Amino acid sequence: NTNSTGKKNGWPLEHSRPSGPRGSVKIYPESYLINLFKDADLSTLLHETGHIFFEEMERMVASGAADETMSRDYEALRAWLGATPGVPLTEEQREQAARGFEAYLLEGKAPSAELEGAFARFKKWLLKIYQSATGLNVQLTDEVRGVFDRMLSTEREIAATAARNELLDLTAKELDALNLISSVCP
Repeated sequence: NTNSTGKKNGWPLEHSRPSGPRGSVKIYPESYLINLFKDADLSTLLHETGHIFFEEMERMVASGAADETMSRDYEALRAWLGATPGVPLTEEQREQAARGFEAYLLEGKAPSAELEGAFARFKKWLLKIYQSATGLNVQLTDEVRGVFDRMLSTEREIAATAARNELLDLTAKELDALNLISSVCP
């Protein structure tokens, strides 16, 4: 009994460390079951959620339900993972995708204003565990960050947040030159 991506129903992906598995996600045709084991930490649920996001994207592409943007994003993630076209991902590639999602959250840069509080907490939690993204053994690209942004927010929200962040990054002198200093600083 297999699902739309050719994997056995109920097959698990595990979040492991040398001390043993911390969690897993079992993938079923219409649902997911996340298991958190004794050694689970704050990163485990986020890691397993990364698996689910990628699996959902993969299912939508395979079923033809994905729009053009999602299809491009899926291919961008596959390329980042080093996947061979037409060949299912290996377990290591799936783990890299989940670790990539953790690294994205660890950066703490929310794609929308509504998610800023959550991203600040994710960054704080993950820094307690990993100290830095190097502990996740992944190298994110701007293209992959964009894919994760679009998983969580709309293009309009992403653009508004980017514009606001660019404005916040301007110096007082630059703001004054744009005649914006009085609207930002009382």
